[in-house]
Amino acid sequence: MTKLPIGVSPIHWKGNSIPPLIVGTAQLGMDYGIANRDGQSDSKTANSIVRQAIQSGYTWFDTAQAYGTAETVLGTAIRAAAGETDPSIITKLAPQLNPRESEAIYSAIQESLHRLGTPSIWGLMLHRSAWIRDWNHGLGNALTRAKNEGLIQHIGVSIYTADELQEVIDAGHFDIIQLPFNAWDPEFLNHGLLATAQSEGICCLARSVYLQGLLMLAPNTIAKRLPAAYDAAIAWETLCATYCLTPVQLAMGYVRHFQLPLVVGVETVAQLQDNMALMATPKLHPEIIQHIQSVMHPLAKKDFVSPPHWQVKSGL
Repeated sequence: MTKLPIGVSPIHWKGNSIPPLIVGTAQLGMDYGIANRDGQSDSKTANSIVRQAIQSGYTWFDTAQAYGTAETVLGTAIRAAAGETDPSIITKLAPQLNPRESEAIYSAIQESLHRLGTPSIWGLMLHRSAWIRDWNHGLGNALTRAKNEGLIQHIGVSIYTADELQEVIDAGHFDIIQLPFNAWDPEFLNHGLLATAQSEGICCLARSVYLQGLLMLAPNTIAKRLPAAYDAAIAWETLCATYCLTPVQLAMGYVRHFQLPLVVGVETVAQLQDNMALMATPKLHPEIIQHIQSVMHPLAKKDFVSPPHWQVKSGL
């Protein structure tokens, strides 16, 4: 098994050593993110991204049935690059499935395994938290069957809000969550539910570290594409200047403080290399974390910290 670079430590959870960076693959299967100017990565780039990640010890990948061709692209790239390494994969069930159709859910799991070219995956997640309520109406039977047969090791939910996280905790069926977590959004810290979930033994994975690329855009660009975020962008630019850090460095430095495995999507090998390099940098001082929170969190509004609420202007 390829080891992580010197100076990079895994995050331990129930006998698992999870790298601090999990490679997101949405961009390998579709156009994704407000800052994405290049569209879907081509197959050569996808293969290079996966090979470079594995060779560098970052052998965990996040994908989804809804990410276009991402599962197929990832499976092909892993077979070309993995060698003796056995990557850990997390995927998500397509939201258009009916959670009450147990056989259809089970078949969808099998189809994912076929596309990924693996007999089993580390984690299977619900892409819609509303499905939690269908656990006793067919969904639970399919997921329990798949877990008992060794097709999946862990079951989780991808969530957006603190209310959804509370529902996951109360349900008691799930051992992984994936939640949006970044320097602009105080949702889970305000409610204290992140700490509650962790105390319940739930593995918490953070996504939207860059808020789908929003945190990397200049204020004048944000003013044209997502005007609601302009004031936050100005404040963010000022913070970056204060600490002589790029937006990427400050965004990643903030979330690394909380010791969560980070799911970060990439479009190019250069982006992957930049993210891996950030994993080995010194962590930000707690006073900087507090300063970021004091500046950014009072500005947070749903219409820009929550992508489902975005009103993005096109053609720019």
